[in-house]
Amino acid sequence: MNVGSRGWWERPYQPLTHPYVLSRQWPEGQRWMDQDEMRSRRQIMQVLMQGLIRRCRQALFFGLSELNEYGTEEHGPLLDALQRTVLSQP
Repeated sequence: MNVGSRGWWERPYQPLTHPYVLSRQWPEGQRWMDQDEMRSRRQIMQVLMQGLIRRCRQALFFGLSELNEYGTEEHGPLLDALQRTVLSQP
């Protein structure tokens, strides 16, 4: 799993089939704003991290290379969230 990738943070671009706006829970006529997108991304990231952590029985091992397949440094939101979580633990 590439924890440095931004793919863990971005959902597919689906303007005609937006999963939140077209759900029955979304208020009719309300626009999807940037803050809604950020809140959604944070919630998805939290669920993803909880799911990954719950699968572990004894320890977590993260592998990360300095450069991605294009030769540039990757530093995505999943890696940031994992580092904040690990560094905040006693």
